[in-house]
Amino acid sequence: MELKDLIKNRRVAIGKTLEQVGKEVGVTKTTVLRWESGEIVDMRRDKISALAVSLETTPAYIMGWEDGEGNLDVGLIEHDTRLSPDEVDLIAKYKQLNGVGKAYVRDMLDMVVATDKYIK
Repeated sequence: MELKDLIKNRRVAIGKTLEQVGKEVGVTKTTVLRWESGEIVDMRRDKISALAVSLETTPAYIMGWEDGEGNLDVGLIEHDTRLSPDEVDLIAKYKQLNGVGKAYVRDMLDMVVATDKYIK
C-alpha cells in the first residue's frame, strides 16, 4: 500500500478529520490532503513522527515498513535508500525489544540527543 493510502485509511479508520490531523501535526488540513492525494511524497521526519502520534500508530506503519499489527518488514527497510545500514540495524534490533526495553532505548536516546557534544 502506498504512503498516501496508509495515511488516509488510518485517518478514516480512527475517525479523524483532515483538520484534526493537521492541527495535531502542526500543518494545515490542505497539507494533510496533499499527503493523502500523493501530491507530497517526501515528508520531514518530525512530521512523520507527529503524524504517527496523531494517527495512533507508528512511524514504521506510516512509511509502510510494518503492517497494522506492528510486524516489521525488515526486507522493505533494507531496500529503503533513505536509511543507512546502521539505521536499518538499529530498527531491526529495536523491534526485538519488549515495551520496557523500547521505553528504555527512547529514554536513552532523549538523553543523548539533549547533549550537545553528540549532535551534528
